[in-house]
Amino acid sequence: MRHFLRYCDKIADVTVTALRGDSFFSNVSGMRLDMNSDGSYRSSKKTIYVTDMYGSHYKVTIEEDNKNE
Repeated sequence: MRHFLRYCDKIADVTVTALRGDSFFSNVSGMRLDMNSDGSYRSSKKTIYVTDMYGSHYKVTIEEDNKNE
């Protein structure tokens, strides 16, 4: 089986930076990790919470898609 590097952290970081640089969005959280209660990683999923200038709230989720492996 071949192993490849995963880039969920990079994609989430670029997304947060881009959203924070756009004045349409009034609030952009940092990326939140998908963790178990004991502090270990549950998955590679990253979540970003966003509020636009009109007060609407969004949840942006970035996670690895394993269906093509």
